[in-house]
Amino acid sequence: MARDDSQHISRGLAQLVHQLGLEQRLKQQRVIDQWPQLVGEKIGRISRPERLQDGVLYVRVASMTWRTELLFQKQTILANISSAMGEGLVKDIRFI
Repeated sequence: MARDDSQHISRGLAQLVHQLGLEQRLKQQRVIDQWPQLVGEKIGRISRPERLQDGVLYVRVASMTWRTELLFQKQTILANISSAMGEGLVKDIRFI
């Protein structure tokens, strides 16, 4: 019975998220939460995503040297995000 209840609650939450229009926002938050897994441990340590707005992910970087390095890796990072999270969610990254 507990299994049926949890499935029922899960469906109810999914419907509520849809009705409130929060699906896209939840996907955006997943990008921020899963940043270290998306970019790897090394890049995850030296950078921190701050926000995702209008398809642009703003990422704080530890130094200008790392910012330059990440600019060279930007297309690879975008491809990794698209592969894991879906196309079009993150269209650009700005390293700050």
